[in-house]
Amino acid sequence: ADVSIATLFAHVPDGKDALIFDDGDDRHVWLAAAVRERPAGQSVLAALRRCLAERGPFAGDLPPEQRRKRDLIVGTPALREYSRRLWIAAEGPLAEAIAAETGRGPADMTVRALARYVLEIPELAGAEPDPRAALDAVFDLLESGWAERA
Repeated sequence: ADVSIATLFAHVPDGKDALIFDDGDDRHVWLAAAVRERPAGQSVLAALRRCLAERGPFAGDLPPEQRRKRDLIVGTPALREYSRRLWIAAEGPLAEAIAAETGRGPADMTVRALARYVLEIPELAGAEPDPRAALDAVFDLLESGWAERA
């Protein structure tokens, strides 16, 4: 684009990490939609599991260019942290959607905790050797609760 690096970064205040990602606003929309538009009888957690399983490190059938981008993000600590911040920024809208669907308030600690836990899954499970199995393990835990003995 015939622009110096300094000029480019002057227009990208979040730094070079922001050049790899969009602003994350659409994430708020599709996460809330996954909760609000889930099929009758499907739990909030099942809807969110399905939604995440189709994206990022969990999607199995990505086109090669998206697979390269995913691998770059997962393999670069600074990009993974930036990605995590974008995920966590969706906590408020996701908590509002969960609250609306469960009859609780968005400030309810259990609603906020569930939203945060779900939004931590891409960072936590995305770099595992089998990201999809890790995603399923975390959702299994969220759905059944912690058992002291395996």
